[in-house]
Amino acid sequence: MPVVMESPNSQLPPPAEPPAAPRLWRRLPTGLAGAAFWLGIWFCLLFFARQIPGGFGTFFSILQIFVGIALAAVAFPLIWRLVRKHMLWSLRNKLVLTYLLIGLAPVVLFVTLVLVVAYIAAGQFAIHLADTRLQGELSQIHVENEHRAERIMQEVERPAPGPPKPLSEIISLTERAIALELPRTVIFEITDTEPAVKNQTASSSYKPAVLSNGARIMVPPYIAAGTRVVILTEDGSYQERAKD
Repeated sequence: MPVVMESPNSQLPPPAEPPAAPRLWRRLPTGLAGAAFWLGIWFCLLFFARQIPGGFGTFFSILQIFVGIALAAVAFPLIWRLVRKHMLWSLRNKLVLTYLLIGLAPVVLFVTLVLVVAYIAAGQFAIHLADTRLQGELSQIHVENEHRAERIMQEVERPAPGPPKPLSEIISLTERAIALELPRTVIFEITDTEPAVKNQTASSSYKPAVLSNGARIMVPPYIAAGTRVVILTEDGSYQERAKD
């Protein structure tokens, strides 16, 4: 019977396997992706740390800028690697991407041009509507003011029954207007006043007088009844003797 010779190495125990690394550390990215991962974490932490008031916040803000620059420098080649690996791996995909960009560029430019033109046209149309409405409001106000001015002149020229009223009170009894274009002066006749003082042409003291429309004003002492005088419509005061 043949004798089987066993090798001495066959009886040795198998070599021990290296201890398995923790699962969390095995899942973390390494290399360029790991650098981008840790720089991104640092960038987020510094974003919250910069909210600290004082010098620490300023220091963390400056440090965040440098970390952001490093993150951009690391992320750019990583993104290019991913694009090249998943999108530009063959000539066919390159051609598809090229034709896609060539086809989309005119469409994007046309849509942008249409949006810009539509925005400008909408603005011009809105300005036209606002101008038309404003012109209409101004025209309506002008017509209303003319009507109110006519009513005020009628009230001023018409003698009021009862005791005489000041000119300002007569104007206040009419409708309230936004703006009125009235003559600066009007001419009325003095119907009642004290007798004029002879040889007196000017004096600092005035005397009361009643106009033909019933308004009461103050006139110089040399003004007699029946004299036509110029009255300011702004405050109803005596201006001068009428020249006609």
